[in-house]
Amino acid sequence: MLVINADGTNRDILEEEGIDTTDAFISLTGTDEINILMGTYAVSKEVPRVITKVSRSSMTDLIRIDSAGSIVCPRDIVTSRVISYVRAMESAGESNVETLYRIADRSAEALEFIVHSEHDKLTGIPLRDLKFRKGILICAILRKGKVIIPGGSDTIEPGDHVIIATDIGQLTDLSMVLEQQ
Repeated sequence: MLVINADGTNRDILEEEGIDTTDAFISLTGTDEINILMGTYAVSKEVPRVITKVSRSSMTDLIRIDSAGSIVCPRDIVTSRVISYVRAMESAGESNVETLYRIADRSAEALEFIVHSEHDKLTGIPLRDLKFRKGILICAILRKGKVIIPGGSDTIEPGDHVIIATDIGQLTDLSMVLEQQ
């Protein structure tokens, strides 16, 4: 791995160091605008994997999706981790949220739940026969190392990891995805 400690906005240095033949390019300066410019330049040179760090999430609105590679915002990553931790603490051990990510400009969440035996109202029943709350999307089921993209005839089983996307806040348990009867 080659790490260049130089002015990344200097095209001559990037060309001299072989940006045309590199496998990946990561811009990590302390200035969002410089990172975006360098990421955009690396994309224009067809570097296969480009990662651009942006500290201010408001800057991501100014960037075309494909122009600067993958955008990483450390603040958003930390926020997601803190929210996940706080959710777990709020439930004092009752939460089975394994992972939580804020998505869609923080208007929705992607959550990973572990299915336990007490989730018997969810297990062994085809998804098409379950009454999910409005705003719940079952995105994936992870079973014994295998990813299942769910269809109506698929079931949720104890031990599965279930990934859902939702705009409903404060979900701390998988049983909360069902309509209340």
